[in-house]
Amino acid sequence: MPKYKASLHIHASEDHREQHVIRYSVYELIEHAHRKGFKVLALTFHQHFGYKKVHGLYAQQKGILLIPGIEANLYNYKKDHENHVLILNCDQEVEKLETFDDLRKYRKEHPEIFVIAPHIFSGFNMSMGKKKFEEHVDLFDAVEHSWVYTKRFNPNKKAEQIARKYKKPFIATADLHNLKHFMQDYTIIDSPSLKMKDVINSLKQGKIINVTRPKKILDLLHTAFITYF
Repeated sequence: MPKYKASLHIHASEDHREQHVIRYSVYELIEHAHRKGFKVLALTFHQHFGYKKVHGLYAQQKGILLIPGIEANLYNYKKDHENHVLILNCDQEVEKLETFDDLRKYRKEHPEIFVIAPHIFSGFNMSMGKKKFEEHVDLFDAVEHSWVYTKRFNPNKKAEQIARKYKKPFIATADLHNLKHFMQDYTIIDSPSLKMKDVINSLKQGKIINVTRPKKILDLLHTAFITYF
């Protein structure tokens, strides 16, 4: 069965929330991915459905499947803590989701989506943690292997344990904000074709191989500073 290099957590300069720190557009991203041999990309802008049909057609011309997605901020009942959630193969209606219950309803109406719990244990005001994940585990198809780790500091160990406990695929992503990090963290999907349905089904079945490596602490601090501060 064919194997496709995939990057499933990507931001670009069209991302309204972080456009000030990102120096490449969706088109430049697609060109770069094409040069690096990638076949599957997912646009996951913060609270913004940035996918456009022209993006998808341009990617298709380069032999790439561009998956529409979003990095949503969801809450339980009141807006006291952001819980980031990656929703792939969705439509613009996802911009209206505010709570986990909203996602639950949306998922029933759109069973074709693929939902990843990103950077569960990375801290800050964006990681849901174990309690929230387990409370809403039925909503998730997979757990993210975060790029944020070193040989000594590795929250992915906890994330992998919880993925195994609930039999969820554990998927490496780059949470891309800089093209120089493009080749550091990605996954290889074993799929019968590049059709959306086949790729999503292969992801749900965990037919993947992760490619990732530990980072140096100074690189993490530098990237985090220019991205979030």
